[in-house]
Amino acid sequence: MVNFKVKLERDRVEKWRHHYLDYKELENCLLASNGSASSRSTQSKSLNFAHRPLLNASSYGFERLYSRELKKVESFFVSKMEELESRYEQQVEQADKAQNITDIDVEDETTAPSSQLNESESLKRSMTKFYRQCRYLQSFCILNYTGFVKILKKQTKLRGALTDWESLDINDEKKSDERSDSQIGGAGEVSDSKEGTQMTEITETRIQLDRQRFAMSAKPDGQLATLVAKTEALFATKFCSGDTVTAQADLLSKHMASGFEWQPFHLGYRFGACLILTFWLLWDSIVDTIYRPPPNRQWIYSIFPIYRAFFCLVLIIWLAACCMFVWTKYRINYIYIFELDPRNVPTLEQVFSAATTGTILVMTNFLIYYKILRGDFPDWIPASYVPMLLLVTGIAWGLVNLRTSVGIGKTCYQVVSLLWLSGDVNFLTAFVADVFTSMAKVWVDIAYTFCVLFTGSWIHDSGQLTQHKCANNPFFVSVIKVIVTALPLYFRLIQNIKLYRSFKRPFPFLANAMKYVVSLAVSLFSSLHAASKGDGDDDAYVAFYILFTCAATIYSYVWDVTMDWGLAKRDHGGLREKLMFGNRWIYFTVIVIDLFGRFMWIITLMPKNDNPIPLFPELLAPFLAATELCRRAMWGCFRLENEHLNNTGFRRFEGPVPDHFDTAMHRKVEPEKKTLVQVARELSIVVGLGGALIAISIYFGLRR
Repeated sequence: MVNFKVKLERDRVEKWRHHYLDYKELENCLLASNGSASSRSTQSKSLNFAHRPLLNASSYGFERLYSRELKKVESFFVSKMEELESRYEQQVEQADKAQNITDIDVEDETTAPSSQLNESESLKRSMTKFYRQCRYLQSFCILNYTGFVKILKKQTKLRGALTDWESLDINDEKKSDERSDSQIGGAGEVSDSKEGTQMTEITETRIQLDRQRFAMSAKPDGQLATLVAKTEALFATKFCSGDTVTAQADLLSKHMASGFEWQPFHLGYRFGACLILTFWLLWDSIVDTIYRPPPNRQWIYSIFPIYRAFFCLVLIIWLAACCMFVWTKYRINYIYIFELDPRNVPTLEQVFSAATTGTILVMTNFLIYYKILRGDFPDWIPASYVPMLLLVTGIAWGLVNLRTSVGIGKTCYQVVSLLWLSGDVNFLTAFVADVFTSMAKVWVDIAYTFCVLFTGSWIHDSGQLTQHKCANNPFFVSVIKVIVTALPLYFRLIQNIKLYRSFKRPFPFLANAMKYVVSLAVSLFSSLHAASKGDGDDDAYVAFYILFTCAATIYSYVWDVTMDWGLAKRDHGGLREKLMFGNRWIYFTVIVIDLFGRFMWIITLMPKNDNPIPLFPELLAPFLAATELCRRAMWGCFRLENEHLNNTGFRRFEGPVPDHFDTAMHRKVEPEKKTLVQVARELSIVVGLGGALIAISIYFGLRR
């Protein structure tokens, strides 16, 4: 679990940093006061909690510091709130003056410039900046309120006070007042009990916090939330034809950074190199193969699964970068939800750079192998050695990026440790396990790759790999493939069972567990029984497989839409009350796409022996694997949106999630900014290697 101090540093508004609570100082003061009390009363360890002192000479220092920080945050919020309310009145007046300008006039590029149009554009920019300030202040309230609650809970724990924090309803001041009055009214009966005094003082401290204006504004129906809603409605009426969802998307649009940096150019030429390699690979493997095929097709069965695994892993990096881009664009605070250490989270540019690097390495290696196989390159090394060089390169790349590799390894270990029922279940591990369930074909190919490596099947002077040691091995087919396919589903099943044991709620945890029980049964059936492959040998088994798989698919699809995405609400037109992705048609589109993605397995029922498409099963496998990964990435975007808006039941923190803003922050390892010399050096290496490959291909092509 990430320390709250790190979350506060990551999500705070940098220009307001001196107005946030000093959580670190409060924590140190609290620990010092507790240590002082412990040193003076060592004998109290054997006493009951009720007889421990609540306050001592040092704890009064904490109380003064707490009051000072509370006053600092409250005074800043009050001043900013008064400023925003005054500015909102000005915005309304300006909007009334610009009534003659409609949203069509503003968006129409053919409209001639005029004073009214310029006035409306100025109003639009002004309202966007004002709205951003409101959201900044809203995040300010949430983070400070969370910090004060956490420090009070820590005080309660350190002092040994036993109070029911969950019973303190922060949304109902009347309940808090009645609770306080009842405790005060009964003080005469427990005047000799320090526990009663301790409970009363802590409860009153919490009530005092909940009565602060910034604390009340942290609630979904607070004063600041009302101001945000009125601003959205005003902007929607003026510029979006009354569409509030579109207004929210426009108001949260990001500003372009001024100045020129080499990082975009660096990524740009890498994207270009990936595009060129993609066209080159498609030409050699499809167009050129039609006219001049390789000597045999054995490599498709023996080598292609290795490259398929690497291509899928690179695709996962690309999809992760796309998800990060979407989450950042629409202010979905994925760092906060995943409870990541923001000092170690790679930037979006770093992830895209890793994706381009992986793409260049894998495609270049595949082109070299394929050209050696066809005789376009000299066979200075056997062709079967080339994919093993790619494996070594991948391991070396992971060692170079050791910090990121260790972070990914720790998360994967938390998921895998469920094998011995000791894994930790939080939102991140549940999300990763869900992604693992969509990587069934990838896990099989990875297992095959290591099988080829450790059995020594690649050490052949002929340059060809024989597949009998792995692909047709009964142990690999009947045991290894079944295990790696079923384990991710087993992980999610155990996670839901552990969540049920923790929260004692049959729904949604047991219902979700049942979903994975059905999926696990289908997976085992399809892996173990030959009839499930649709060969037509046993119509009864095939019919049972299709019926059972359809039921599991519909179950999973309905869960995606209703539970993971929180959609299909009748009161909100088939969606939900709050939407962060702009237009409603986006949600209806992904609902349909997810349905088709879930039923892609139907293609595998096509006959394989009499299929007119050559090598149909081998060509179908990478298509299905890539399609499922893309569907899972789309699922992840909307899953995080739902989690941002609604706590689905097993996050460790309480309350709303602050919006994600790109703010400056000190990282343990600062991302390197590319200079002109570095970009020129790397570009020359890429161009040189690409030119060498082209020259060798042309030279040996002419010699033949």
